Amino acid sequence: MIVSLSNAKQLATGCRLYAMDHGGRFPVHLDELVPDYITEIKSLRGIVGDSADTPLYTYDWLYFGAGFTDNNPPKVLIASPHITGAVRKPPKRVVILGDISGRIFTENEYQKILSETVRQMRELDDRQHPSQPPSANSPAK
Repeated sequence: MIVSLSNAKQLATGCRLYAMDHGGRFPVHLDELVPDYITEIKSLRGIVGDSADTPLYTYDWLYFGAGFTDNNPPKVLIASPHITGAVRKPPKRVVILGDISGRIFTENEYQKILSETVRQMRELDDRQHPSQPPSANSPAK
């Protein structure tokens, strides 16, 4: 998991660098970071296993930065799907916050912080797509 945390921080740093070159906006998709901000497409995938050469499985990162800026980042920028640890241990996630700090969260911790990110995403969507008042030709409800 430590390797995944390091890789996720590199992706987050790539997002910040991308934002510096694009008016403060984070990329819409992580694949926009290749090749200018990260050099290898495999960095976009997390790996669970003994090594990158013999992974148990790989996964795509969960990315929440689309539409946000480096001045107003989401609470959660990047996260892994839950990763089941050893038998009888709770699932955990690698999480990079909007300030580029990162750590390994339990599922309960992640769900709490994710709810704040979802709230931010709704506010962003409301700002970008405000409700239109009904026009004079629209029937009243």
